Amino acid sequence: MDTSSSSSSSNDGEYSEADSLLQETWQLANNYIYGSNDISFIPDPYISSSLPNGTMSSQTPSSSTVMRIKYGEGSYSPSGSTDAGRTGGLDFYSRPFGNQSYARALLQYDMAFDASFDWMRGGKLPGLYGGTPNNGCSGGRQADGQNCFSVRLMWRENGLGEAYLYIPTDDAFCKETPGVICNKEYGTSMFRGRIKYPKEQWTRIEIFTQINDPSWERNGVLQIWQDDEPVMEMTGLQYRTTNAVAISSLMFSTFFGGGSSDYATPHDTYAYFKNIQFSVAEPVHLSPPTIQVSSAPAATTTVLTLRNTLIGIVIPLILLFVMKVDRLIL
Repeated sequence: MDTSSSSSSSNDGEYSEADSLLQETWQLANNYIYGSNDISFIPDPYISSSLPNGTMSSQTPSSSTVMRIKYGEGSYSPSGSTDAGRTGGLDFYSRPFGNQSYARALLQYDMAFDASFDWMRGGKLPGLYGGTPNNGCSGGRQADGQNCFSVRLMWRENGLGEAYLYIPTDDAFCKETPGVICNKEYGTSMFRGRIKYPKEQWTRIEIFTQINDPSWERNGVLQIWQDDEPVMEMTGLQYRTTNAVAISSLMFSTFFGGGSSDYATPHDTYAYFKNIQFSVAEPVHLSPPTIQVSSAPAATTTVLTLRNTLIGIVIPLILLFVMKVDRLIL
């Protein structure tokens, strides 16, 4: 995400009402929103499809209504699209639990890619955010352990997926941790290719994050499931270096890019989302940041079941979302 223009243009009347719905029901963390005119709410185009494991993707009667996001021709990243006078994707922060921060969170959503979707070099998908929303940890604004962290997914060429994190890193972590690709200018890629995104079919994504203890201790956890199957598990992660930062927000971030035009979509295309749920546990009482210097070993990978231990406040956002979406398609 970045702090460029918070609106985009469209001549389609359905988008203006969708923008209002988003503002009213998703508890936006601040006034920042990119791409609100590129969303609409439509009947499920793949309502008869099931997840790859055979489970039907629709979980509630209202899930026949889905959120469609348009990626306009030539669009890539919020800043790149805005500078080029184009629009595409959606980018905002949601804090349904107010200003409280948490040690653990689970984000779940069903998504589908349109038949017209050209993967190009890659793009972003929603995830979790720690710290004050839009305070960095995207768009090349690095995590220093005290300002923020972010955990998103990406699609890459040929529909391969990965975890994409802005977290503090060092040479040991980057060189010794299997499956990690560090980038000094942007985020860190993890387990590229473990996720495989289909077109014209729903797939369910779950992202579990447990932050590390304060200071420089590396005991954070990341787990990701696709269609109820574990695809990524990593322990020994460092999301923060002080108790000034913890999980704060749902980071709904999706666009082509990458920050250069070779990531741009060659034509208008769409992705679809539904059944979005954001759960949190273990409130954290934040303290002011302090400067600390230390070193730590690389992260390790393991198979965990921490998702099943998530106990606390649970708000299935899609229930709030669907109650007012239905009126848009009558």
